[in-house]
Amino acid sequence: MDKLTPEQQAEFKKVSSERIRAKLVKAGYDEEAVFSFDRQMLLETLAEYTLRPAETKVSEAEIRQREFEMKERELKLREAELAAQKNIGKLKSNSVTTK
Repeated sequence: MDKLTPEQQAEFKKVSSERIRAKLVKAGYDEEAVFSFDRQMLLETLAEYTLRPAETKVSEAEIRQREFEMKERELKLREAELAAQKNIGKLKSNSVTTK
């Protein structure tokens, strides 16, 4: 916060904690971590994010791409889990019929 101009500091202090949390999560910060921050930590983190050079900030498109990739991985994992359960069921039914 100390590196911000007095005007920026005043503006940041006017913003609600919920709005800061939403902005940080949207910027790519871990949601669970952000929601555990107290007001001062929220302000400090927002200040650090604001002061970062633009090229190091994550774009909205990059965030959406990451979310899409994560959902894709979750879906593949779920499909693998279901296939494994199906195979276990087949093995159990085969062992029952062969006895």
